[in-house]
Amino acid sequence: MNKLNLLLRVKQIYNFLFSKEIATSKKVLVILAIFYIFFPVDIIPDAIPIFGWLDDLGVATLALGYIFKQMDNL
Repeated sequence: MNKLNLLLRVKQIYNFLFSKEIATSKKVLVILAIFYIFFPVDIIPDAIPIFGWLDDLGVATLALGYIFKQMDNL
């Protein structure tokens, strides 16, 4: 992924969070996913090597995919 593409994705995330066209419930869902990634209490604790990080990676992948899909639909 080149720098320009990465900047466009960051802009999409920003636009998603501050867009008036996106429902607040969708924004809350994404914010909860972000909190889950950084909150120390997970379904699979981060202290368990590899598996503890995979659940965070899965949540991040789903949240970013959801954001990009919603923004592409606008």
